[in-house]
Amino acid sequence: MKDKFDDVRQPLQDNRYFGALLLLPILIAFIVGGIWLKVVVVLMGLRALYEFYEVVKQKGLRPIQVAGYSFALIQFALFFFGRTELKVLSVIILFLTVAALIISVFRKDCNFMDAAVTVMGFIYTIAFFSLILLIYEMPGGRHYVFAIFTIAWVCDTAAYFTGRFFGKRKLIPEVSPKKTVEGALGGLAGGALGTMIYGWIVLLTGQPVMNPLHFLVMGFIGSFFSQIGDLIASSIKRDCGVKDYPKLIPGHGGILDRFDSVLLAAVSVFLYLTIIFGH
Repeated sequence: MKDKFDDVRQPLQDNRYFGALLLLPILIAFIVGGIWLKVVVVLMGLRALYEFYEVVKQKGLRPIQVAGYSFALIQFALFFFGRTELKVLSVIILFLTVAALIISVFRKDCNFMDAAVTVMGFIYTIAFFSLILLIYEMPGGRHYVFAIFTIAWVCDTAAYFTGRFFGKRKLIPEVSPKKTVEGALGGLAGGALGTMIYGWIVLLTGQPVMNPLHFLVMGFIGSFFSQIGDLIASSIKRDCGVKDYPKLIPGHGGILDRFDSVLLAAVSVFLYLTIIFGH
């Protein structure tokens, strides 16, 4: 007898497969790099900022969207014209902070908290996505950009299967009920080993990248941050009383649903390369 839920499950599965096909051009752009990488990062960053602002509105906050979007466009325009520098990003954040505070003083419908969430949303989405472009400009940057996805996706896959087969103790049930301590540990181990193997393969092709042991350490740190990124995105949704970010990709939710772990992995890779190698 046909399960009465089959008709419900099948469209959901089809949506996820269709959504995966839509994600493929994004992955290709990250592999190809160049102008295509910049275009994809810009679009993803702006969409992520929109999703963040829409979610925090459900909490009663009023982000100053005109300021957030305007400075995002200014920053990306500077990046497109060759000013892909951390200094540019830092200056833009300073200007946005001052502008948001000034607007909160003169607009009666805004207050300090609205200014704060405006800047926080910018940093969490635009700034974090921009780090991918900064990493790309580093020596061997193309390979380190792909390492970000290796960390995030291998960690996520390892955590899922480890948690499914061995998970017993809940990690932070009030934030993410399904995550377990065992799954988190499996994600750390899988992400670290997967990233080391990736670095070893890249090195064998003769590319000038760091030693695979550095990939191992970077993968371990990145896997930790990657899982924290997932928890942060879930915490924001729960605090604002919503289940998902505004949907964009069928079966996968919004950009922040799909790339929350990638954002924090990008932060960890950028910090590692900057602090350890001075890039």
